[in-house]
Amino acid sequence: MLIEDDDDHSDLVRMQLADEDPTIELTRCASLAQASAQTRDCVFDLVLLDLGLPESDGLETLAEMLGRLDGVPIFVLTSNTNRELGVEAVALGAADFVDKHSLANSGLARRIAFAIERTEIRRRLENQNAFLRTFVASVGHDLRTPPRQIIQLTDMVEDSAGEEKYKYLRYLNDIRSRAGHLSLLLNDTLDYAIHASKQPSRQTVFLSQAVGQVIEDLDTHEKGRVKLMSDVGLLADPNLLFLILRNVIGNGLKYWQDQPSIVRLDGKIVPSGTEVEVTDTGWAFPRR
Repeated sequence: MLIEDDDDHSDLVRMQLADEDPTIELTRCASLAQASAQTRDCVFDLVLLDLGLPESDGLETLAEMLGRLDGVPIFVLTSNTNRELGVEAVALGAADFVDKHSLANSGLARRIAFAIERTEIRRRLENQNAFLRTFVASVGHDLRTPPRQIIQLTDMVEDSAGEEKYKYLRYLNDIRSRAGHLSLLLNDTLDYAIHASKQPSRQTVFLSQAVGQVIEDLDTHEKGRVKLMSDVGLLADPNLLFLILRNVIGNGLKYWQDQPSIVRLDGKIVPSGTEVEVTDTGWAFPRR
């Protein structure tokens, strides 16, 4: 749909689109009132909007149409050569802007096709995200329950073991700790899936704290094989940092040939932020 009160400019747009893509169907409205009536009866793929209509002026026109046509891409047309106005229109929500005096070299039909395709892709992604959030919300309880039950059962075993529990206390603590980490991972993953815009909970963490947590989670014969060469503070999500380090350190300890591998971590401040270097004396991957 073209919303343009000037007949000459309207004809220029129509001829330009006909030259570039004869399959485009263009409905012209000379006022916002006509456009409003058309949108009640028809669905349009894209709107070409003049920013100088008599009923309103400039960006007020765009703001009004964005409110009426939720999700429909809008190109703003202006006879003003002020590029800043077009940039402001895009910042406000327009899909693109075109100077009416430069239609011949604007590639208007191609830009319209791209805008419509982007809008359709965005719509599909939003639908998929909505389905994902609904699905995760429906199965979230079932996924969160097993780790909690493991922790509860571990507590029951410890409470009922009497004097014998001291023989198995280390194993029970390991089970409880790993189930707790699994619960944190599941909770964070499910929460992120439901609230996709949620950012990691970043806070100041010292590398020694995160590495210490990983070492506590290791088997006794592995604890002495992890060496922190230098400590550093970094801004990170503590849970995500723990999971990353546990995976990297675990892989470094797992693969070795003649002698058990040693994993070394070295933290340092670099211009782009914080860098953690992890090296080990074993094989990166098992030999086949």
